[in-house]
Amino acid sequence: MTDITKYRNVSLTHETYKEGHFLSTVLFDGLQVSMSQLIESLISKKIEELNLKDKVAQYAEPKKIVHKKKKKAKKKAKKKAKKKAKKLNGKIKKV
Repeated sequence: MTDITKYRNVSLTHETYKEGHFLSTVLFDGLQVSMSQLIESLISKKIEELNLKDKVAQYAEPKKIVHKKKKKAKKKAKKKAKKKAKKLNGKIKKV
């Protein structure tokens, strides 16, 4: 299993994946490298080109946002049950 402390996942469209493989053969003189290696190479070159090495060292990765599951279905069911119970209680008191 992949070590999640060292690696992240990237999703690409089929077209981008195809273009990436073509680009890797052009950039690496016919040698086809993995998509991971291509992305790492392109990012490293761009950071170097823009002189961002110092800023990258200081950059703090944003925290991952964890969305809590909504429990609407249960709440609606509880509301319906309460309404039904109130109606039944009201009918019983009237009789």
